[in-house]
Amino acid sequence: MNDIRLSFDDIPALIAALNRLTAAVEAVARPAAPPDTRTNPPLTDLDVSKRLGVSAFTVRSWRVKGIGPRYFKVGRAVRYRLADVETYEQKNRHA
Repeated sequence: MNDIRLSFDDIPALIAALNRLTAAVEAVARPAAPPDTRTNPPLTDLDVSKRLGVSAFTVRSWRVKGIGPRYFKVGRAVRYRLADVETYEQKNRHA
């Protein structure tokens, strides 16, 4: 194998490159921003079912099938953003 020889003068450039790489990896790995719970608290499946006029079982079934509103999880709890439910309503509105 080839020997790589570095000097102390190379360290700042290596640190800068490592910092750029770390920032790039963190940007990709960073989850989506959490919902703003101060102005719009997250909705439960019961809240969504009441809003849409269907049973909670139907909302859960839609979630499993991937056809309902977008959701997120807080631990094991499933929650919905109001904006996502409104988007779902708009997309499924029939004239």
